[in-house]
Amino acid sequence: MRFLVLKMSGFILSFLLPAVLIAQHEPFTTNGYDSYMPEVKRWNKMLTIFPKLDITTPKGLAHARIVYGPPGGKTILKPQDRFIHGEGGNIRIRIFRPESIRAVVFDIHGGGYFAGRPESTDLLNDVMARFCSVAVVSIEYRLAPENPFEAEVEDCDTVVAWLLQNAKNEFGTDKLILTGFSAGANLAAHTLLDIRDKMHGINRVIGINFFYGMFDESGTPSLRMANSHSLIIDSAIINQIGRIVFKGKSAEELRSAYYSPLYADLKGLPPAFFSVGTIDPLMDDNTFMANRWEAAGNQATLYVYPECPHGFNLFPSQIAKLGNQRVNDWINGLLK
Repeated sequence: MRFLVLKMSGFILSFLLPAVLIAQHEPFTTNGYDSYMPEVKRWNKMLTIFPKLDITTPKGLAHARIVYGPPGGKTILKPQDRFIHGEGGNIRIRIFRPESIRAVVFDIHGGGYFAGRPESTDLLNDVMARFCSVAVVSIEYRLAPENPFEAEVEDCDTVVAWLLQNAKNEFGTDKLILTGFSAGANLAAHTLLDIRDKMHGINRVIGINFFYGMFDESGTPSLRMANSHSLIIDSAIINQIGRIVFKGKSAEELRSAYYSPLYADLKGLPPAFFSVGTIDPLMDDNTFMANRWEAAGNQATLYVYPECPHGFNLFPSQIAKLGNQRVNDWINGLLK
């Protein structure tokens, strides 16, 4: 299977980027990576029976939180839980701490803003901590619909402010890396912008990693094309998130940079790493965001994984191993 890798450099006007990319790069194909495709197709076939969810009812929401927030598996490093005081109460963070620490990774889980737990990425964070010699700090932020979107942003800002102030004493390094999955990637981008604009600590952040992020809550073309057959996140769950998280805000309101970082001023940000699959409804969110990131004068690396769905790197597959290893290799490159 061919994974298209776009390593973007220099400043190009954002409205010219799509044409430039088409002209300079081959289409997304599987050429050269055929050995991955049988397993990818088997997984996609199995995922067709992924349960249809209704998060608009208490029973459906509880079920969805089980589906989207599975517990982590057995890890080599033993994670430690502690609490940071926030405006809405204590915020739990989960820490993987290797013997040698070169940087601190702030991890924000996904789950459509309504689900997810730090434990969901225990296995990934354990490997990252050991392979990259980084401490990984995951947050349990407040969730919708019990809490507004603003509460999720506030919790992430509280923890990252604590890291900016205490990372050197707690972990022996003041270098930070952010990472986010899906809705957590939106929150990670929001947090990064707040570090730059409100906390004035952007020089401390050496990189940010995005797995299939939601960057335009008003809906990019690929999201609008999602239907009842889309894997993992279908048109129904997308519409429900709009209703319970964003309370029926109009598309124009959702194009505010507060909700959709695709529309933010992206100048002066650290290198970013984007990973997304071609059949993920959020594919355009990530290709568009990578284009704008680079157009703003920053470094961006984009991997587009043919025929991979939303959440592809969380499955026990070879393509997941490859995608996760590439992120870890990129982190090691940042720390050279």
